[in-house]
Formats: sequence, structure tokens, C-alpha cells
Amino acid sequence: MGAALQEYVPSDTGNCSRRSADASSMTVAELCFPPGARLPRHAHRPATITITLEGAFETSLAVRTYHNPLHAVLAKPAGEPHGNAFGDGVRLLMLSVDPTSDEFGCCRKAFEEILHAVDVRAGALAAAIAAELAEPDDLTPLALAGLSREVLATVARLSPVRPDSLRPFWLRRALDFVQVNLCSPLGLRQLASMCSVHPIYFARAFRAHTGESLGGYVRKLRVERAAAMLGGSGEAIAEIALSLGFSDQSHLTRVFRRVTGRTPGSYRRLCQRR
Repeated sequence: MGAALQEYVPSDTGNCSRRSADASSMTVAELCFPPGARLPRHAHRPATITITLEGAFETSLAVRTYHNPLHAVLAKPAGEPHGNAFGDGVRLLMLSVDPTSDEFGCCRKAFEEILHAVDVRAGALAAAIAAELAEPDDLTPLALAGLSREVLATVARLSPVRPDSLRPFWLRRALDFVQVNLCSPLGLRQLASMCSVHPIYFARAFRAHTGESLGGYVRKLRVERAAAMLGGSGEAIAEIALSLGFSDQSHLTRVFRRVTGRTPGSYRRLCQRR
């Protein structure tokens, strides 16, 4: 496996297959759980950040249960008790962070409170780390040090997802409509009319509850779906672009690079290095 990797068993993570390495004041580990696996209530000594690379799983904390689909980010403080239930088989990246390290003072939001969000840029960074763990060389320690810190900065900038229960019914209806019609043209007035609210009120409430404009939200969802298709199928990038409402492959490439920092082709290659 190369000198860059070391044997590392997260003491509270359970029995799973793994690759891991030290990344200077933190540890990065790719963990794979078989279908139906469960971990009873436990806690990790360091602070942890998990990013879903494949599949989906649930994490139960004292106050609520978090669903973690592809690209889900879940940050937990050190010693936070939780349990896990894995579905049809899950692959995830876990960063174990020393919360006392002065180096990470500016990023404490990423590991000193519970934070849950779906972010395709964090997912792309996690895929890059997993690729380094899969094929390490003499530059892997340097690459891991940089990528792991970029993950911390990305996570520290995220806004937590508000529970659906806190959103008004009309907004939940609009979000469901967006999910179902993601590849079709979507307009602010169209959705506001469907929800029987004024367009200005719709726009303000939408941003207040999602942290984004309608256009930004739709664009983000399309990129997330494109990433899932790039990693899970061999469909041509041009066909993926057209199926998701982009005008052509170059349009998808521009938007995908702006959101994730990578082109669709380079992201697909990362997903293939396992």
C-alpha cells in the first residue's frame, strides 16, 4: 500500500474495511460498511466529520436522526454519543480532528457543533482524499495535508440544513416539486403561483429557509445529480448534461467546475480510483 498509509482502527467505529493515513493533527480514513450494518450508541474521542462517498446511512443523536445521502456532511464534536444504521452498503470518508490544535482555530465551526448539510464540493474533496488513499505515493502525505484542510474550510463555511418540520407546508410542496421537475424549466412566478403566495414573499422565504435563491438551489441540485450520475454510471458527459437541463457539455462543465472545483471528467476519474 505504500509508506503513506498506516494501520488505523477508529476505536469506536466498529468492524469495517478501511484505508487511512495521518494528515498532520488529524486522521483521514475511508470506511466501508456492508449492507445492513449497524453500530450501537458510541462516541469518538476526537471531533469527526463524515462525508458520504457511496450509499446512504442514518446517524442517531440524542435530539434527532440525520439521513446522510451521497455528499452529505455530518460534523460532530468530540465525545458526541451517536449510533449508525447503514443501508445497502456504504462508503464514507471520516476526518478525525484534534479539537485542541491551534492550527484549526479558524475552522472550529466545522467540528465544535453538530453540522449537517449536503455539499457536492465537500464530496469532490472527499473523493480526492479517497483516491489518494487508494493509490498512495511519495507525494500522498502532502496531498492529504492540503485536501484535508480544504475540507475543513469548506465545512466551516456551510450553513446547516433546517429540518423539514420548521419549513412551512407550501415551501415543502415547492421543494418537492423542484425535485420532481429538476430537469425542466422552473420559474419563480410559476412556483409562487402554485403555492398561492406572492413572488417577492416566496423569494424571501425561500432564501431564509434554504440559504439560497431559487436559481442557485436548482443549479446546486442539478450539479449534485450530475455528480451522482458521473460516479455511478458510464453515461456520456454530454448526455448527462442534456438530461439535466444544461444546454450542452461545456455548460455543465462551467457550472460543475464553479461549484466543485473540478471538471466532470476529473470528478469521474476520482470516483473510479477506489
